Amino acid sequence: MQASEEASEGPNRILRFQAGDMEIRRQVGEMGYATVIDWEYYTPRNPLDPESPSRTYEASGPAVRLFEARIARGSLRNARVLLKEYFPKAREIAEQELRVYTDLVNAWDQEAPEEDFGTAPVATLRGWFQTTPECERRAFRENWMDRFPKIEPPSAGNLWLMFRWEGNKAMSEFGKNQESPTTFWDQLSEPMFGPRKSALKTQFYFMRNLIKECLATLTFLHERGIVHRSIGASSITLNSFDVTQGDRLQVKLRDFGFASRVALLDDSTLKKAQQAGARTPSEIQAFIASEDIYAMGYALAETIFTSFAAKQDKREAEQESKRKDSAIRRQWLAASSGAQQQEGEEAVSSLGPVGVPQVGARTALRTDQDALKKLMEDVFDGDVEGAFRSYCAEEEQWADVVAFLDLEERAGWRLLNEMINSKPAGQEQEESKALTEMSDDELADLVPSFAPTDVQSAGLSSGAVSSLSARQPSRRIAHPPMVCKAASHLGPRASAASSAPSCNDVAQGHKQHSRALLLAA
Repeated sequence: MQASEEASEGPNRILRFQAGDMEIRRQVGEMGYATVIDWEYYTPRNPLDPESPSRTYEASGPAVRLFEARIARGSLRNARVLLKEYFPKAREIAEQELRVYTDLVNAWDQEAPEEDFGTAPVATLRGWFQTTPECERRAFRENWMDRFPKIEPPSAGNLWLMFRWEGNKAMSEFGKNQESPTTFWDQLSEPMFGPRKSALKTQFYFMRNLIKECLATLTFLHERGIVHRSIGASSITLNSFDVTQGDRLQVKLRDFGFASRVALLDDSTLKKAQQAGARTPSEIQAFIASEDIYAMGYALAETIFTSFAAKQDKREAEQESKRKDSAIRRQWLAASSGAQQQEGEEAVSSLGPVGVPQVGARTALRTDQDALKKLMEDVFDGDVEGAFRSYCAEEEQWADVVAFLDLEERAGWRLLNEMINSKPAGQEQEESKALTEMSDDELADLVPSFAPTDVQSAGLSSGAVSSLSARQPSRRIAHPPMVCKAASHLGPRASAASSAPSCNDVAQGHKQHSRALLLAA
């Protein structure tokens, strides 16, 4: 293992490897980019009118590939790792992620030099390397295609980041893949205690811990003066989808390609904060941190709604299967008792073509982030705790969602309301000093020690959010905040919009905001 160049110098240093140190086993995914445009209208718009969109998306091709691999030689030989290969168009993002990790590791070594950085609530970066011109040779490419016939060989100069293998269980996949193992003792206790009530209680406990751990990841970053700026459900990983393992749940944040130190943010971000009314350093800190809180709020909302809705759909499917079995059993009994052939035919026809009772099909409600944002912000104008909750309470499919968020005097609704409406508007300050006018020393003082929001008052007791404090004001800003859609990451870079949606912009008047998105496939 070559470690002549290191990105950090402490005991948890980030090492530079060689491409030959790795043995790639399989591809596990890829990531791409998209541009999201948020539209602000000067005149009132109908939130349900598709010709007046609140946001539009423009996706691009893959830019990052993910591989499972092992280290083939050196002191870490046989260690299982996750490789992220960045294409040339994503190199700046790779370099930024490496810089942010270097800052995090160096800060960690100063705070706890004897502890392994792997215990931090972020994905563990082990090292990095670049592919050499050897990968352009014919022999290498032939060997690659023999082993991975459907995957293009890497190009020379591509930057690779190597992470400790901690599973690839993204929170965006939890709703559809959550596990609820049933043991012999669970089955034995069902007649007495009731399986439905016990399963819901277990899931409630797991979700409370999930919320607590997600907020703890934000606290970890913000206390070290770093903002993520691309949080989505797929940028958060869980060590298990087993809802019975709530006490052992570990949550980690990943994908820091758009992250930055508050003191090193670009001028466009500072200008955006100032346009929202932030003037003093503390107001700008609160505004920038609130974007992480806002994005995390939607990531949690999507996970909560999707997971409970999926559970309820599964139960209803099981009940439908029982009804089907019951109908078939009645038909069989009728036939075996010597019923007339005509009656048998009528019985068969009443069951439908596949023996299932003909009941009205129910349309599943969308629970992706974009659909929830449209409801919470466009339809109910940010009134999550009031009007949006009343809407959800009328939907049978979301009964478990409402029951969970209603716990402890609607603590969950209050928390979501705080997070979705967390962006501070900022008040005008006389003689305030812009960040662009500050000296290097003054900028260095901006490294904050703040917590995301006043979630303690949201009522999640049992220590679920005890690590958070220092309330930030909860005020809505004039324009709709930017958000990423389901299984996406909100990017920080603003860019000019290349085209407008098909709506009457001249008559309505609008502003457009563009932002990069990192999409996980």
